[in-house]
Amino acid sequence: MQVLTEEASEKYPEFASEDSDYVLTQLSLRYDGLDMGVYDSQLSELKKEYDKLTESLRKELAKLESEFLEKKTKIDEEKTKANKEAVWIEQQENAMDEEYNKIELYNKKIEENEQKLKEMREKYDSEFKEL
Repeated sequence: MQVLTEEASEKYPEFASEDSDYVLTQLSLRYDGLDMGVYDSQLSELKKEYDKLTESLRKELAKLESEFLEKKTKIDEEKTKANKEAVWIEQQENAMDEEYNKIELYNKKIEENEQKLKEMREKYDSEFKEL
């Protein structure tokens, strides 16, 4: 159709246009004897050929969309799994921090008790020496 439009545009520059329908309409108005059936059948054949050529592209596109959705689903599942693991790790870190704080508190109490014990020894040692 494009070739016919270009040929018609060259032959009849006053009808030059990108739109093939416009060119054919102008020619048919000028020449009543123009057989539009020929052009319609050629146009129909071109549309069939176009559909045939694009069918494989549509199938490929559908296949790619399907693969994309599968991969996206897997990625979403991995993200969910990673988020759950991150939450678990954070919980474990919090538990470890709590245990560390408890240990620090116990160490502080041990130091306080050792200091008290030392003071008591010194006190008893001094009292024992006096006796």
